[in-house]
Amino acid sequence: FDELCIILDNIETKFEVIALTEAWLGLDNISINNFAINGYTTYSTTNNKNQNDGVVVYLKDTLSDIIVTETNTQALTALEISFKMSKIDFLIYAIYRSPNSNTDVTLLELNDIILLNSTLKTASYKMLLGDLNIDLIKHSKIREEYLLAMAQFGFASHINTITRPISNTCIDHIFIKTKSHANIVPIIVLSNITDHYPTILSLGNILDKRNNMPNPLKILKTDNQKLSNSIENHIWSEILEFTDVNKATQYFTRTLNNLKNQASDEISISSKTKKLKPWATTTIINSIRQRDRLHLQVKKHPLNLKLKDYYVNF
Repeated sequence: FDELCIILDNIETKFEVIALTEAWLGLDNISINNFAINGYTTYSTTNNKNQNDGVVVYLKDTLSDIIVTETNTQALTALEISFKMSKIDFLIYAIYRSPNSNTDVTLLELNDIILLNSTLKTASYKMLLGDLNIDLIKHSKIREEYLLAMAQFGFASHINTITRPISNTCIDHIFIKTKSHANIVPIIVLSNITDHYPTILSLGNILDKRNNMPNPLKILKTDNQKLSNSIENHIWSEILEFTDVNKATQYFTRTLNNLKNQASDEISISSKTKKLKPWATTTIINSIRQRDRLHLQVKKHPLNLKLKDYYVNF
């Protein structure tokens, strides 16, 4: 732990989230209070299955709306963490799985508890990370089924090379579900602090509020009365000086466009008033948005069969 603190002190960037897995919380007389990091709040699992089990998460004190719950399953030790950062919602599952855990039970619990539960949460970034003891390099039945389950729920892997050099395996994972993976940079730190390489995930500048503000929709609104007055008062006699009809036409068109621009102002409009497609009528747009609202309600209330039937038949 002291070596970890030294590494963190020597890194200029102060991470928002630090997750430790296989934390040996099952040892007797171990107290997580003895392993605090300044500027962070500590959370850890309590129902650890053996002495080397356990997940510890440090959340930076600047984060808001923090909710941390422990997920108890037969094969997985996990913390579910949700929080806001720069008004962006995050959902993280920090997980440890013992290599001795039953593979069928692991996949069943991952699918039916962790991943299914993630669909009921709203977040711009959903992440699953930790030491799963499933090698992503060597082909195996559990690897293929694991990757298939993650893909079915929309999660993409960002760590795909060796993270445990002793065994030449990639068993420390970071999966992300988000709209765009363009600015996400995974990093594997070649450090011997443990027999696993630490992994880092950078989200680039996407957390900058200025870069997350959508560009407002803008249109030119013309003051027809002002345009009419400008056309009426403009000296059009210059057009009679042209001997080439094409040049006269170009002059007329250019002058008319200039007068229109002078009589127009750029205004911002709500995205709700923008047509999604040229053929989309107001009725169609309202129906699409009602469908989307119903979809969110069904996700929020999955056991409401009447609501689900109404959504399916809408």
